[in-house]
Amino acid sequence: MVSDSWNIACYLDEAYPNRPMLMGGGEEGRSFARFMNLWTDSIIGRPLVRSLYLDICKSLHPDADRNEFRKRREERNGATLEALHANRDKDFAELNRAIAPLNELMRQQPFVAGAAPAYVDYILFGTLQMPRCLNGVDPLSPQQDAILRWRGTMRKLFNGLADPSSGVDQPVPASA
Repeated sequence: MVSDSWNIACYLDEAYPNRPMLMGGGEEGRSFARFMNLWTDSIIGRPLVRSLYLDICKSLHPDADRNEFRKRREERNGATLEALHANRDKDFAELNRAIAPLNELMRQQPFVAGAAPAYVDYILFGTLQMPRCLNGVDPLSPQQDAILRWRGTMRKLFNGLADPSSGVDQPVPASA
């Protein structure tokens, strides 16, 4: 069993060398993909997830340990989930400042990886899908026009699997 998206991508590239490579470009491609994975997790994912903890907690299955989830996140962040949620606008503004250089890149090419999507596109796309899947909120400002275009293109891949109109990834209803 392979877990963690980075390990899965590495496994797929190694196990299926005759298929298109997720991280193409040999060692250089893998190095760029590793950077984008780390950048997405820390620079994009951190403010995004921090603002979504309350939504995540509410969406947990009733049998899940919501109290432990809450306790760990509140200890890690030094604030209640409600206080973190109240800072959502600030976190989204931080995310939009951090992602601005990527918007400039996306004005020059159709995908983060260049002419075709690759692991770097999927990891960023998955992170940006999280708020919509949880609660329908869009963290991206209209100024991120090229990223919004890219996101629309990504949603249409694989017969529209990630497109909101497909009904596949509707927001998770909050449980009691």
